[in-house]
Parts: sequence; C-alpha cells; structure tokens
Amino acid sequence: MSVLDRLLDENTRFAMNHRGTFNHLPMALTALARLGASDARLRQYFDWWEVNRALPRAGEEAAVGRGNWRDGLGRRAAFAPLADDLKRAIAAEGADAIAVEIGPAVVDAPGSLAFHAAIRLAYGLEAGHDGEIAAGLACWVAGRADLGLAALVAARPSAASVREGLDAIAAAVGGRPPMSGSITGAMAKVAADPAFRDALTGAPAKGAELLPLLERAAVRLYWQVPNFTLLHLATGAHAARVIAERWPALAQGVFADALWADWCAAYATVGAPRFEDRAPDGPAAGWPQIFAAAAASDDDHVIKLTWTCFDETRRRGGDEWRIVATRLTLPPYEAP
Repeated sequence: MSVLDRLLDENTRFAMNHRGTFNHLPMALTALARLGASDARLRQYFDWWEVNRALPRAGEEAAVGRGNWRDGLGRRAAFAPLADDLKRAIAAEGADAIAVEIGPAVVDAPGSLAFHAAIRLAYGLEAGHDGEIAAGLACWVAGRADLGLAALVAARPSAASVREGLDAIAAAVGGRPPMSGSITGAMAKVAADPAFRDALTGAPAKGAELLPLLERAAVRLYWQVPNFTLLHLATGAHAARVIAERWPALAQGVFADALWADWCAAYATVGAPRFEDRAPDGPAAGWPQIFAAAAASDDDHVIKLTWTCFDETRRRGGDEWRIVATRLTLPPYEAP
C-alpha cells in the first residue's frame, strides 16, 4: 500500500468539514502526490493539517447506509456512516455499480458544498481509492443542495457562448459587491433573486460538450479576476470533466443544465464582472519549477489549482493554464 493510500485511509477519522469550511485534506494529498511530492512531504502535510485544520469525526451521525442512502439526501450527519457503508459496497460491487445508482439523484446539484462534493469524488477517482470514491459520493448525498435552476435552464434558449450567457447575467446583476458568507449560502441567495433568474440563459452546449467550454472560460475568468469563488469554478469544471469521463451517462441530461446554472450562480455571487474571454498573457515558468513551489505550499487551494492547471494543459494544450499556475505559485515571476 502506498503512503498516499495509507494517509487517505487515516483521513476517515476526520469530519467532512474542517475549521472554516470543508475537509480538503484528501484532495490536497492526492494533488501533492500528482505533483511529485515525496512520501515524507505527504506525511508532513497530513500532520500539519491535523494540527491546524482538521476536526475529529464526532457527534451525532444519521443511521444511513447502502440500503437507505436516499434518506441521507441533504443531511450532513449522514456523511460518515454512509461513506463507511459505501466503501464496503464498492469493495463488493465495484464503484461503477454504486455510482450508476446514486449519481442520478445528485447530478442535478453539482454545486453542492461549493462544488466540493464533485471535486472530492473526482479526486477519489484520480487516486483510484475506494474509500475516497465512497466519501465523494457520500458528500454529494449528504451535502446535496439543489438550487432549483436546472429546469429553468432547460426551458430557456441556449446562449451562443459562455460569454453571451455571462454577459446577460452581468447586465442584470453586475456591479454588486461580492456577497459575504459561505459560497454555498451566497449561491442559494442568488438563485432566489428574480433578476438573476430572469437573466439566466440555456447552457451554451449540452451534455459533455459543455465541459470544455466551462474549463476554458474558467481559466480566463480566474486570470481576469483571481477571486476565491472563481477559483472553485475552475476546480469544479475540472472535477466535472473527470467524473464525466469515468461515467459518461451521468453527463447527459440534467447534469449539464444544472452545472451551467450553478456555475452562473457562483459567478453572480462575486458581482458578475464583465467576462473578457481573453487568453491569459504573461510569463510562464516550467512545470518542474511550478510543481516544486506548489508542493512546498500549505495552501490546499494553491495545491489543488496547480494540479488542475497541469491536468488541463496536458489535455487541452497551450499555455493558458501554465501562465495561471505561474502567477499562483511564483509571484512575482519574470521569464528568464
């Protein structure tokens, strides 16, 4: 068993959340491993997280498992027992069988837990770790938060592009100050805003065809406005692609409409800045230098976004993501 696998197993003693928001430890560990961090660095990061961020698994837990997982929808207390039981089910039946059953009940809420449920599941798939795949599915069940916008998107004319869809939202609610509080709470408030709802368009593409459009828009939007919430649009779009590649059937139908809706809602929470749709420009360091800087960081979001940038680059080509990763990990960097 690898050190990463052992540490992911150890993570089960921590709560779904941590001091402030969500337990990012398993995703950060997986990303660190992908960035070439040593086993010693993985152990060091785990220990640092336990002291500085982690909360112990404790308190009331709903009696929810493989046989009654629907009872756990939207109930955070269901996470730990459901994750435990789904891990056993995956060992017996395989991850595909479990995802095919549970997936249709949660893909209408891809923004759940500020996209972290989908992100954790995607990292579990990338790690090939049954416990983390189970935890990702359990997070999505327990943290499911349907904004109720997918049907609205499905009924609207499709935007010609991501930019056109975001322009409509910016015209309606742009210029407002970024919303305070949690990303999830802010998204729910936006979803209830009549001005936002009226401006929401149909998705610019259907099914898995939407994902590369969002991935490209995410890197450009985050380069334009390096905002914490917009960072989650980048890592969330990346996670959606990982999940859709493993389970293509889940990317059909409501998933794309709901992803577009949740993505737009998150964009609106930061004041809907005008989207320039301009490729990032500036210096780009080499990936070994970027990897080394990210692996030395204790910032889980820097670690995860760096892995997203590299994975998108190797799939899509070009320098856009590498430029973003350079600014993220090596500020101020000037090309030699």
